Amino acid sequence: MPEAYLLAQKEVLDVLGQEERRRVHLEMDAEETRLDEKYENAQRQMIASCKRQVIMDKSRAVKVLVKAYRARKAHSRLREECRNIYEKLFDETLHAYYYRNLRSGATNREKAKIWCQNTILYTWWKTYPTPSGPCINFATNRNNDDGRLYCDKWWELNFPCNSSK
Repeated sequence: MPEAYLLAQKEVLDVLGQEERRRVHLEMDAEETRLDEKYENAQRQMIASCKRQVIMDKSRAVKVLVKAYRARKAHSRLREECRNIYEKLFDETLHAYYYRNLRSGATNREKAKIWCQNTILYTWWKTYPTPSGPCINFATNRNNDDGRLYCDKWWELNFPCNSSK
């Protein structure tokens, strides 16, 4: 009788162990599925964020270039108007140029500022916001396989073994 009791006890423990193993495996599978879905959602959000950032960067770049073009065009028009107002003449006695206002007849030895070739200060690119600080979309890591730059968050998601942080 004690042998049968021990054998039954071992069988019950074996059945309970198998059931517990099945339950643990199901829990692990469910957790793995949940983590996979979380990772895929994070990856989709990162891709969408990077695409939005690229679109915003292109839009900003276009605005900056349009602003620079308009400034240059306005400056050219202003110089043209200045040519219609001022006349550049040479004084033979002093061997120097002077400028005469065609409307008022006034003369001046100093060139009007608008006539100067270097009056346009090309500072329009300073208005372009340069990324600084821990911006998630500022590309700092280059992938040697495809040659592209990736932001830190994208790099950590897709290349965890290459992450140096």
